[in-house]
Amino acid sequence: MKRVVKIKLAPTDTQARALHETLVLCNTAADVVSRVAQAVEDRRGHRFRRPDLDTALRHQLGRFRTDEG
Repeated sequence: MKRVVKIKLAPTDTQARALHETLVLCNTAADVVSRVAQAVEDRRGHRFRRPDLDTALRHQLGRFRTDEG
């Protein structure tokens, strides 16, 4: 059984900025994944070969890494 719970966030200004920056970064990374997945030529039906996609994404997404935990 699934439960859906709606919550309303009440972040501080600092938390709101951090949340916004995180969502923007996540959306940018998702756009990169989408573009790379569309560019990978070795497709089998609708499934990508994982090694090809992993290799292509590792280079592109490496720039999103941070040393912050």
